[in-house]
Amino acid sequence: MITGRRILEAGNFAFILAWINLNPMLRAKLVLFSFITISFFSCIGRQAYYVSPFNGINTPYHSVPMRGDSIKSASYFNASITAGGANEGENDPKYSLTADLSRSHNFGIFQAYYAGGLTVGSYRMKPYDSVGNNYTVNYRIINQNRGTYFFGGGGFDGGINIVTGSKDFEWRIFGLETSLRQEFGEFAKVRERIPDSAVTVVIRNRSFGTLGMFTEIVDRGRNGSTGFKLGWGKVIGDDYNNFSFKDSYFGDNPPRFGYFIFNVHTTRDKFTYYLQANLAKKAGAFIFGMNYKISK
Repeated sequence: MITGRRILEAGNFAFILAWINLNPMLRAKLVLFSFITISFFSCIGRQAYYVSPFNGINTPYHSVPMRGDSIKSASYFNASITAGGANEGENDPKYSLTADLSRSHNFGIFQAYYAGGLTVGSYRMKPYDSVGNNYTVNYRIINQNRGTYFFGGGGFDGGINIVTGSKDFEWRIFGLETSLRQEFGEFAKVRERIPDSAVTVVIRNRSFGTLGMFTEIVDRGRNGSTGFKLGWGKVIGDDYNNFSFKDSYFGDNPPRFGYFIFNVHTTRDKFTYYLQANLAKKAGAFIFGMNYKISK
């Protein structure tokens, strides 16, 4: 009877024969390659990044009237729910709720918006295993601080863009936008007590800002309008840009904190609904949001 053990023994025997029959030079190259590969992954390992919880949940969508609309300015109440993750591999779950008021304008070939509001949320620091970590990680200290923590922040969003198109279709060709948050809450205090020697990166600065570019198309149909927006940018400030070590992801040495967003939105009467995906350095999230036009 053929058993799994006999199959394994036969496989080992076949491997030994194949190894013996290999060209000596090829055997030496395979040994060297294996050593380099094992050494490389041993040096990298799992890293630990504890930064602002607003990393990866920045720049929610804000409605702007189309050029073909009868109104050239409008005010909106905006609300969004965010679900995502942070840290290495987006392993730490985080959730947030944002509410703000915004104002939008059309100025000929230019459009602009600005907004101010409040975000509250939770961040869960998950524990680390005792093996497979980078040399910068002290899993014991990290695990002493594991748990779910409240965070919040007041902030500002604003943007301006060049637009072209017709009454029912417009291309917001190129825009600049910024997002600024001032953090408060328990998670900021946790980062203050984690020593630099225990993690790869810990950023204690409670101010978080981004500066980016975007392009967007909006098409008006019979019952409303639909649009798509792409955006990309970077986190501003020295804390997020001065690194000299190798990141655990290939081709990113030193690490750079930036973001990419993809947004799809639809407007019906006074309501705009949107779904946005945010991909950022050591973070990612989905944002489900609604903008309601409250006045002209």
